[in-house]
Amino acid sequence: MLNIYTLLVHCNNRIISAKALQKILNKGLIDKRIMKIKYLFLFLIVISCKNDETTYYENGNVKSVAKLINKKEREVEWKTYYENGKPKQEGRYLNRLAEGEWKEFYNNGNIKSIGKYENGLRIGEWIEYYENKKIKSIGNYKDNKLNGEWKGYYNNGSIQGTGRFENGLEKGKFTIYYDNKNIKQTGIFEKGKQKGEWKFYNKDGTLNAVQVHNLADSSFIQKTYYNNGNLREYSEGSNFQKNGLQKHYFKNGQIENVGYFKMGKEDGVWKQYYQNGQLKSIGKKSNGILVDKWIFYYENGIVEREGFYYNGRKNGFWVFNYENGKIKSKGNYENGMKKGRWFENENYDNGAFGIIHYR
Repeated sequence: MLNIYTLLVHCNNRIISAKALQKILNKGLIDKRIMKIKYLFLFLIVISCKNDETTYYENGNVKSVAKLINKKEREVEWKTYYENGKPKQEGRYLNRLAEGEWKEFYNNGNIKSIGKYENGLRIGEWIEYYENKKIKSIGNYKDNKLNGEWKGYYNNGSIQGTGRFENGLEKGKFTIYYDNKNIKQTGIFEKGKQKGEWKFYNKDGTLNAVQVHNLADSSFIQKTYYNNGNLREYSEGSNFQKNGLQKHYFKNGQIENVGYFKMGKEDGVWKQYYQNGQLKSIGKKSNGILVDKWIFYYENGIVEREGFYYNGRKNGFWVFNYENGKIKSKGNYENGMKKGRWFENENYDNGAFGIIHYR
């Protein structure tokens, strides 16, 4: 005896379970004829198959519909749906390639994007939308690449950015805005790369940074500023990372530190200063790690400590001083740990030493 929940029906070279078919029949989505009931669980179902291909979610809602328009040119009208029944995507295929106008939707039914295809490639104007129906961006395409004017928008409708593309790469002046309509950054692109002077602003409109790019060697110079207009940092770089001289300043304009970068990491002699201009420390870094001899100073100019580093850890002989210049302690480090005999003076004024042995 046949059971309707195990029966399989063939249609257009596709196999449909009778359980899913029953849901379709109940919705009246396709023709049906029950010819005869022989026993309680025996049914003979005859289905009228057409040129449409329809798939369904488990809840019975339509998932996709493919409607054959022109069999010779394999022209198909295509629609997909979310599980809640709202449209997801609609358009047309020609010889298995997207052709003509296509639309994409959010699961609430609002439009997400609209534009045209030619031989499977985006062409002409494409518009993208936020879920609240506000325009997100407007761009022009040629051979599936952005080409021509481009505009971006915030979801409140205010402009986010303007510029131009050529063969998928940014070209010419680009300006990006904050959502309060103040300029965020502006400058020139050449074949997708920043060229010449670029300016960056804070949301209140004050200048944040200036970059100057040299396309010939991919180098750049960057200056950043405090909100009072004073220089915060000067740095040199190349290939999108710091490479060369860097200077950092206090808000009052006094230099805070100066040194060099190599391939994005501190390298070479570095100096640090107090706000009164007095040297705070001087030493060498390699690949961002402290190496060789370093000297650290109190704000009055007296040496606070000096010694050697190896791979970022104290190594070798070190001397520590009080602020009056008298020795506080001295001895050797090994891999960052005190080793051997150390002379310790716990009295700021008294120069008498005690001896401590470290293993």
